[in-house]
Amino acid sequence: MRILIVEDDESFLEQLEPSLQPVAGLTWTIARSRDAALEALRAGFFDAIVLDLNLPTVDRAMDIAIAHGEAVFGAAQAFSPGTPVLFLTGSSAEPIYEAILASKEKVDLFGDGTTVDTIQLFRKAKVLDFIAAITSLAERLDATDRIELIRQGVDLNLSPEDRRVLRVMGRAFSGSGVRLAPADGGLSASRVLRMTIVDAQGHEKLRGIAKLSIAPTVEDELRRSNNLHPLKQGDFAPLIMAVKDGARGTAATLYRLAEGFDRNVFQLMGESPTRAAAVVPRIQAATAPWFGAAQVQRTTVGQVRARYLSDEKAAELASTYGLGDLEALERRPLSVRVSCAHGDLHGANILVGADDRPSLIDFGDVGEACSVVDPLTLELCLFSHPLGGACRGGWLPDFSVPWENTAAYAASSPIGDFIVAARTWTHATAFGDQDVFANAYGYCLKQLKYPDTDKAFFVRAVGEMRRCLERG
Repeated sequence: MRILIVEDDESFLEQLEPSLQPVAGLTWTIARSRDAALEALRAGFFDAIVLDLNLPTVDRAMDIAIAHGEAVFGAAQAFSPGTPVLFLTGSSAEPIYEAILASKEKVDLFGDGTTVDTIQLFRKAKVLDFIAAITSLAERLDATDRIELIRQGVDLNLSPEDRRVLRVMGRAFSGSGVRLAPADGGLSASRVLRMTIVDAQGHEKLRGIAKLSIAPTVEDELRRSNNLHPLKQGDFAPLIMAVKDGARGTAATLYRLAEGFDRNVFQLMGESPTRAAAVVPRIQAATAPWFGAAQVQRTTVGQVRARYLSDEKAAELASTYGLGDLEALERRPLSVRVSCAHGDLHGANILVGADDRPSLIDFGDVGEACSVVDPLTLELCLFSHPLGGACRGGWLPDFSVPWENTAAYAASSPIGDFIVAARTWTHATAFGDQDVFANAYGYCLKQLKYPDTDKAFFVRAVGEMRRCLERG
């Protein structure tokens, strides 16, 4: 257990450190001023923070004041949300402590089903009470840190904070080990892992998908997960747990997977494009409850594009890639259908069971969108996602066959059945053709902002979608 002790009283530190030494596995860093504490919080991951509010601004300065300790407390909450702050003071009667204690929360930091107060107060005159609290925290944390993360020879580039949240999840389901593997999903900063929690005999207790992210993103994902209620059980991986506290801002969600969902649509397409195409209408049926509440809105091409990309970024990309003046195009009016949608329905976010039944994962973008977003993403991710190239055998359309002519365009492709299936779903959800073209335009323009996409292809694609819109 790593703790940060923020204390400027050298004589007290001389008394405190010998009392800490017997605590198994405990290491500590001492900061003797506000600025030293702030630097330590920025630089390191601590499991608890011990703080006396009366501090100088810098080491050995004489400007000791409670305000400097308050600044450290504020930074601790910002840098390390949920990490316990243990106030160790000689003057616990200060009114400021009453206000601070009122903001404490009870959180399950270690996955053991027992909560920890995120703010605790101890008097220096009763330092043994503080030592007992630190000892208890260290013992509970040690039990969590003993859970083995089994990476099976794969470098997952896990930070100490990542390891903590994964172990907390493992302990929450009474695991002794957690087997991890890449899930080959996501193009965002979040990382998605397959996760199997096993007991001491190696027997599987839970199989799931863990999505590592940051606390605000997880909070947003938890809110968005409420949109899953209309869908049928089995058509999506249910959210069963979130870890948001005690890992220096790192957070994660855990979704339960049914047995047999070991492949995604990209992988299935590599085995059989025909079978992958047959999955598409099943995905459409699974998300039908969302579309059932669709409404028609009157809008413009530019407002549709703004759902994908800000005005400023769109103008920057148009200038960078020589796309010409887009203003007249973006003023064109049209009608679109709007409903709840997955929002990021690329092939790695659809897992496939043994009977080719699909199950959706990763709900960080679920919410109101144009209804065509999901089927369009499923088709166009073949060109935007790193796994798409292998599925299409390196094929790239030159648009000598118009994109809007579905049958002829698909016939030129080695994965024509899949394109037809996705496009059929797209047109079934759209208000009309302009709805399809405007969203395809926004999607393709957005791909130009990512570092690893094929810029030449997407410049051509933006031009093709523009021609589709202008042909009317």
